[in-house]
Amino acid sequence: MSSFAPSRRPPEGQSEKALDAYPFTFLHGSRVRSGSNYIGEIMGRNPHVQLVPPGKTTDELPLLNNIEAWEKAFTDFQNKFKGDRSLYEFRAFLRYLGDAWRRYLIDRFDLKPGPVFLKYSNVKHIDRFFDMFPDAKLMLLYRDGRDNVASTVKAGLAERRHHSFGAKLKPRINHLLNRDFAAAARDWSRSVNKIRRFDEERRTSDLASRYMIVRYEDVVKEPGRMAERLFAFMGAACDAEILKAVEGADVVGSSFYGKSGKEDAVKPNWTPTKKTEAFQPVGRWKAWSATQKKMFKRLAGNELVRMGYEKDLNW
Repeated sequence: MSSFAPSRRPPEGQSEKALDAYPFTFLHGSRVRSGSNYIGEIMGRNPHVQLVPPGKTTDELPLLNNIEAWEKAFTDFQNKFKGDRSLYEFRAFLRYLGDAWRRYLIDRFDLKPGPVFLKYSNVKHIDRFFDMFPDAKLMLLYRDGRDNVASTVKAGLAERRHHSFGAKLKPRINHLLNRDFAAAARDWSRSVNKIRRFDEERRTSDLASRYMIVRYEDVVKEPGRMAERLFAFMGAACDAEILKAVEGADVVGSSFYGKSGKEDAVKPNWTPTKKTEAFQPVGRWKAWSATQKKMFKRLAGNELVRMGYEKDLNW
């Protein structure tokens, strides 16, 4: 547990520091169970990277999720304004909102000049990212939808002590009816489709150098090489010692891999666990029944092919 205790009042003048001295990099995972905690652990192994909040590799900040509420408030202002409403444009306002968020986080956590990293497992409003944070960098993380669904279903069946009987029964019923499986497959398909379209629309634009698409499986397979790429992208220094630490990054929040060091996790499972050969996050879907494979193909199979995980639906 982090011992960081920020002051209630930021140091005088801190918020006036130039934002360009604090290069922010945002990681947006396609959805939950996409591997963002593992990336957070990797970032935590580099002393030149400041996590937000400091020392927390699992916390996620849903800054973009508030866009709809801000747009509603801005529209309300326009509707009540009696002058020329065309003078006020929400899209232009967004960058000031993004600057306010960054200044707040810099002050709130007394960040020092240098690379800053924060994350969130959602891409719903990713099309507005560069409207809100035009000077920041963006990592988009996705994972094989089959493993993502397998992990989501496993996590959804976990019982918490504080849950009522009804709260424990509902996910069991959904599981028996395959509702949890179907919902996760549809959501994965929508989310990676959003990432794919985001890339198609920007890969030849001036923004191409400001975002990076990351496959979870590539990081698992070669954490050192991928970490070097991630750090270079965000402008964070790294050396052989840091990359060696990255290779040993702990597993946090896995639906399968538990604190025993085996694939027997019981949720909630937030204890950092040393990675061993027992940790096998790729290919868990291979234990699926023919019915489950058929369902996934119907709901998300085409997107699986488009994302390069299979050549066709004959798997």
